[in-house]
Amino acid sequence: MLLFLISCLKSGTASSQLKAQRSFIKENPLAQAIDTIQSNLHQKPSLVAGFDSRYSFIGSGIADIMGVKLGIEFGNKFYLGISGHELDEEDSPFYKAYTIPGSGYSPETVMAQLQIFYLAPYAQYVFYNSKHWRLSIPVQLGFGESNYLYTLNSIEKTNNMHALILLEPFLSCEYKINNWFSISSEFGLRLMLLNNPAVAENMNSPTFSLGISLDYSNMISALFPKSQIAGWLGKL
Repeated sequence: MLLFLISCLKSGTASSQLKAQRSFIKENPLAQAIDTIQSNLHQKPSLVAGFDSRYSFIGSGIADIMGVKLGIEFGNKFYLGISGHELDEEDSPFYKAYTIPGSGYSPETVMAQLQIFYLAPYAQYVFYNSKHWRLSIPVQLGFGESNYLYTLNSIEKTNNMHALILLEPFLSCEYKINNWFSISSEFGLRLMLLNNPAVAENMNSPTFSLGISLDYSNMISALFPKSQIAGWLGKL
């Protein structure tokens, strides 16, 4: 009888703990998100890839940071991957003057252009998804370098190369026009955890982007349903 009572007590305690855990998850948004991510991680992943162009500020100048990303999607709710980013130098207004030994060892002033490159593992959680709207929170941690590049006697040289570490949280909003096209926007922050001391401008900045996204997998599957590429995409 004593063993039976102990067994019932343990069973009741376990049941109460399970109910309390479910109640906590139901009432806590963060716990709901973690529980959703854990359940989606058990689903079959899909391959995702894309390009983006994000605007921000370096000091008072506008900087265009171009990027490419590759990752995997779990249940259209959670994404993991890696992205690569660099400063678009074609319209970059970020220069620094250097005095260097010129021909005959006489001082010569050159204008060196700022270069930035980093790789960033990222995670993205979709917290709202309807027929047309999708809202998500991407976060990435970047590791890279920056330097100043100049050309002397047709030879490119770099100065002040230094490591970078940055944290970039975003809020992403996407409006799905149809199965192929979406209008997407992204707002976030660039927080420098380790910066190049040679860059006098403030690198901490809000970031923003606005563009049109193309779902290449749906497009290829619709246009070429019997092609080998469509079959390959269907297995991802």
